[in-house]
Amino acid sequence: MNYNLLKAKIVERGLKVEDFIDKMDENINGTFTKTVYHSRMNGVVSFRREEIVACKNILNLSDSEIMDIFFKE
Repeated sequence: MNYNLLKAKIVERGLKVEDFIDKMDENINGTFTKTVYHSRMNGVVSFRREEIVACKNILNLSDSEIMDIFFKE
């Protein structure tokens, strides 16, 4: 996973991390917290499919960007 690219996309879309976390939480029914965000971004736990879909929607990511962020080493 390319954590730096995801962070860059969050900033590029004009969001603060807290705003991104709130939007993620709204999109996946209250299960995305600050702790979950940090565990994902530190590589402790992988993003789940529904979280990747929420990222795509919130950040308006293309399929190519999704591949670059979540599926390339």
